[in-house]
Amino acid sequence: MDASILCQLVAKEIDPTKFQLHGTNIYFLNESDNTQENQNIISNIITDYSNLETQYLINEGWKTIREKRDKLLLESDWTRLDDNQLTTEQKSVWAIYRQNLRDIPSNYATPDVVVWPTKPE
Repeated sequence: MDASILCQLVAKEIDPTKFQLHGTNIYFLNESDNTQENQNIISNIITDYSNLETQYLINEGWKTIREKRDKLLLESDWTRLDDNQLTTEQKSVWAIYRQNLRDIPSNYATPDVVVWPTKPE
């Protein structure tokens, strides 16, 4: 969690002259400002920020997965040409491989658990 971003987000909700940030810990300068309401505001900001950060990382992971998948599909485009000299069985194996590549985004919930199909020989 980026402390400067956290500080900016909290400062939008709570007067910035009332708290200090040490790392990602927020301390109120006066005990009277350390209310349950302010604690809830901070807790919600941290939760929202963490959720956004997690979603960003997941999106970047999917972007990397799609780039690799697209590269593998491009590298196997030759198998779809009429004069590729593959047998009917080999064409079928390549077609399944390519379909498995295309299905990756819909077959996995998160990018960190993707298992890549084995490239036919």
